[in-house]
Amino acid sequence: MKYFTRSEDGVTVAAGRQAPLSDLTFFLEKSLRQPGISQRVVDNTALAGTYDFGIQFVSPVEENRSHNKEPDAPRIFMAVEQYLGLNLRDVKRPVEVLIVDGVDRVPTEN
Repeated sequence: MKYFTRSEDGVTVAAGRQAPLSDLTFFLEKSLRQPGISQRVVDNTALAGTYDFGIQFVSPVEENRSHNKEPDAPRIFMAVEQYLGLNLRDVKRPVEVLIVDGVDRVPTEN
């Protein structure tokens, strides 16, 4: 994806050029990342092709920090709708999990 981001005073500004929505979802997923919380962003639009975009938002990590002044940008969920015309929803879905019960240091023969 051809894009740039800049963050200042808790506000992130991003712009992309000729980007497929799969790249945009990757960017949004990265922006939603918080310590100890893993969130996936899934493209359910069925839109093909590439798009130019620009967005300005306060990331979830920055929402919890105190700044000298209130950031002059919407939260990421509102910004996606306002700037891109897309709806970003927080939905719980089942996920596959791999559980490792134990590990042997020395391999054993079958």
